[in-house]
Amino acid sequence: MKTPYTTKTGIQIGCNYHPTVNYHNPDQDWIQGVALGDKKFWTTETVVLCTIWGLVIYAIAGLLSGCGSTPTPLSNAPIATYNSPPVVPLVVDSRAQQMSRNEVIQAVIECENSNLRAVVVVSKRLISGMMSDIPVDVQCFPKRSFY
Repeated sequence: MKTPYTTKTGIQIGCNYHPTVNYHNPDQDWIQGVALGDKKFWTTETVVLCTIWGLVIYAIAGLLSGCGSTPTPLSNAPIATYNSPPVVPLVVDSRAQQMSRNEVIQAVIECENSNLRAVVVVSKRLISGMMSDIPVDVQCFPKRSFY
């Protein structure tokens, strides 16, 4: 079918159609082939280049992060070591009460009536040998606004 096509009534169909031009060059094809894992693009040169770039990026990251691992004391306060986890007291099950379904619903409704968004804080509890999330608190936060 020729473009534009003229119908019996004289209307031309496709008179504003312009075929798209392929703007691919060999470099773009090579990058796409390497990214997709095409075997014909993975030559020895490609493997060497990727290895060199990986080592360069690894070396730059190592140089940038090398000085940031030693804490400097600002006062005589004890400094937490980075190798040990923080000391967090374990809250026993008897002190962390689970909210009932009705309490959660009422708290969410109160937040929404105040034009705030509700965020449910959950904890973990071992129930029948499986860890389950249980609601322990509902907090109201301002709604997100995007300008």
